[in-house]
Amino acid sequence: MRQTVHPSSTTRALAMVTTLALVALAFAAHAASAAVASGQAVAPGACEPPIRGVVTECGWVESGGYRLRTILTKPEGVTRRLPAVLFIQWLSCDPVALPAAEGDGWARTLRGLVAQSGVVVARAEKAGISGSGGPACSALGYDEELAGHRAALAALRRSPHVDPDSIFVFGASMGGTMAPLVAAGGNVRGVLVWGTTGKTWAEHMIALDRRVLTLRGVAPDSIGRVIGWHALFHALYLVEGRAPPAIIAERPRLAAAWRRMLGADSAGRQQYGRPIRFHQEAERAGWEGAWARIEVPVLVVRGEYDWIMPADEHEWIAEIVNARRAGLAEVVVVPRVDHNFFAYPSPRSAFRGEGGAYDAGALEVFLDWLAKRRRG
Repeated sequence: MRQTVHPSSTTRALAMVTTLALVALAFAAHAASAAVASGQAVAPGACEPPIRGVVTECGWVESGGYRLRTILTKPEGVTRRLPAVLFIQWLSCDPVALPAAEGDGWARTLRGLVAQSGVVVARAEKAGISGSGGPACSALGYDEELAGHRAALAALRRSPHVDPDSIFVFGASMGGTMAPLVAAGGNVRGVLVWGTTGKTWAEHMIALDRRVLTLRGVAPDSIGRVIGWHALFHALYLVEGRAPPAIIAERPRLAAAWRRMLGADSAGRQQYGRPIRFHQEAERAGWEGAWARIEVPVLVVRGEYDWIMPADEHEWIAEIVNARRAGLAEVVVVPRVDHNFFAYPSPRSAFRGEGGAYDAGALEVFLDWLAKRRRG
């Protein structure tokens, strides 16, 4: 996710922007937590720096004919089988391994989850990242990436450290779109998501384009004159599955819409650092149908000032799940927090990345929900 959306945004922001942008992106905990990274460099053969009070195991899982690097953490000194969380990350190609330094809001939140949850936490690096085989992440499609997370869930269930009847799937940003697809039929105990969408990728992208233009200060009448072209471009690009260069060649007037979109490269081959087919496969993934099949408790969490993933796209997830059984899903909003776990004075300052500070509110919500569900 190391592409920036505004002067102060992190790479993961763009990834999630890409979620869009999912944008995203993007996650070990901020908080003033009792357990923090030691700050040591990664030792030879290790997959991430040590965390006080945590045992880290580096492994591999087979998917698509190649190996993906896996990282499994568990509380030190515990020998019994524990509940487990499979964490599914953001859109961008940033590693999911934690940095030695404190890191951004994603890293601080993820570190807090690992250090404070008291459960096993598993992660899988994407293809081409941190030793994982397969294609470069920048060429990796949505379906292939999804298959890797499904393989990681199967491997987690076989771990001698894990209670196979107490596994949770946690998807963040674009990973939140994959969470119901991984969990459906996977015999999990619960699903939690952060900063994601339950609507189609095309719907999300059109709405995001409007939001971005508004936050950039474009006059409403000017937005009204161009947003229809954005909608048409997304219909051709995502719904019909056509390549942006072909769309522009046939309809030159749509070139301006592509240029205005976040994360769009000039050649029309990538958006948010991922290939065009990734976004087209995401459009066809069937997120709403996957959520409709979920029969376990669901926690949907968003930041109040998340301009990438808005309120209605989170509420739609809960509405779908609760249509099956009332009360199965709940939505929690963390005040003043953006997509990247930073709190800001206002929505516009969040968009600009100005005056923000890490906020552990989302982490506390995750930890509290897991603690209640693992005992339930």
